[in-house]
Amino acid sequence: MWRAVDAAGVERTRIERGRRRPATVFGKVTVTRIARRGTGVEDLHPADAALNPPSGMHAHGLARPAAIEATRGTFAEARERVDAVTGAGVGHRQIQELVLAAAAASTPSTTPSHRPPAPTPRR
Repeated sequence: MWRAVDAAGVERTRIERGRRRPATVFGKVTVTRIARRGTGVEDLHPADAALNPPSGMHAHGLARPAAIEATRGTFAEARERVDAVTGAGVGHRQIQELVLAAAAASTPSTTPSHRPPAPTPRR
């Protein structure tokens, strides 16, 4: 019998198949995955670590064209252009969320390894 345990040591005793239908630049796709379930804990989806699926209904690939089109005009115009090119059926609010996600992803990290060097004092 298989056994799935999370990082905190909580065991998942059941498995269940599920589906998601995220919108991509190619339209909606069906993703089948297996959830490891336990009582009173969040489900584990082991394949998600490798696949990096979107948390919402729209794939990461829609964020870039949405951001590019939004810089050229309004969100409504961006939605029309993204829909015309991809056929993804993205709504106005989703375009706004995709643009914000793209902006957050492109913002430089402030972790110590990514901070700019300190200025050199003048003598």
